[in-house]
Amino acid sequence: MSRVKQLGNVEVLTPDEPGMYGAITSFRIAGRTSEADNVAIADHLMETHRIFTVRRGGLAKGDCVRVTPALFTSADDVDRLATALVEVAHRFRI
Repeated sequence: MSRVKQLGNVEVLTPDEPGMYGAITSFRIAGRTSEADNVAIADHLMETHRIFTVRRGGLAKGDCVRVTPALFTSADDVDRLATALVEVAHRFRI
């Protein structure tokens, strides 16, 4: 997440505190808070990077994209996601 958090327009919605880590996280791109925006981001991740994510409705501040690693998700898979999010952050920048 450190590679993604340094991007100014990506908001990671999981806390940094070690006791608050979870197997699920979500993110949003600044200014991209509509359902259509986040469906487009999730679709782009799947079509371009073969990374499955899900658009979720946001109760506060708008929609987001959920990422849910599994037990079989490797460190390389997580690195591939981070690389893809760098590209997404630039592609969907407002």
